Amino acid sequence: FVGTHVGLTSVIASLDRSDFMRLICAILMISFLTAPGAWAQITPNELQFRIATDLPVDVEVTEICCESAVDWRGLETTSSYRTRYGNGPIWLKIEGVAPGGVVQISPILDRVTFYVRTADGGPWLSHRSGDMADASLRTISSPFMVFPIPESVDADHVYARIEMPVAISVSVAQWDGNAFLAMQSTDRTLKTVLGGFIVAIVAYNIVVSGLVRDPVFLNNALCISALLTVAIYLSGYGAAFFWRAWPGISNAVFIGGVLSAVAFAGTFIHLFLNGSPRDARRAV
Repeated sequence: FVGTHVGLTSVIASLDRSDFMRLICAILMISFLTAPGAWAQITPNELQFRIATDLPVDVEVTEICCESAVDWRGLETTSSYRTRYGNGPIWLKIEGVAPGGVVQISPILDRVTFYVRTADGGPWLSHRSGDMADASLRTISSPFMVFPIPESVDADHVYARIEMPVAISVSVAQWDGNAFLAMQSTDRTLKTVLGGFIVAIVAYNIVVSGLVRDPVFLNNALCISALLTVAIYLSGYGAAFFWRAWPGISNAVFIGGVLSAVAFAGTFIHLFLNGSPRDARRAV
């Protein structure tokens, strides 16, 4: 342990201030993305579900539930499912749902419509979420894809319609209401603090770039900003709070953030390895 500590200390001591700031920013960015999974003290109850694919786009929940559109008994249960590229809407029949609390579908998907009804056979209650769905239609305003469960839920008939045309692994879990609120509050606080640190590093690089007239620092700031945009998209906070009025731009924001990060990182590496204009003036 002491040897490892000394080794890490030596590595950090060998970095100049700019390298040290980039190391700190990388650690903060990773923490920003992994905060919920790494620091949540209360874990939800993982749920099993059955999957139905290749159904008509306009099929209704009443057909899925109570008619012959799907033979659910012939489908195996699973705790995770990977969507396919170009896949049409898929339906999940979620099993083992307990009364009360919220059901969470992970990760953030394009569009999800959640269907549930009470045990007395009342009307279907539908809830929408997703980074391409209108945020004003969400029953619960949250960066997570969560849906409320009534206390008198009909546990045999809980369904979700998912629209996600790219390959991604989907899982379902249920939270106790108070536990979810505690996790969400902790996650929001941690991400606010981490985001503040990252914004401060971006501001530092911009100020230094202006003072020393070195574009290396500016490209570093732009690269970090692009990565922060991608992190905000992946965390769900973007669609829920930052661009909630324009849900249709979520995927464009993600693609633009990735391409910008690659472009600014490439420019940064080029300037760093070949010497910036400021270094050239020094040589003269």
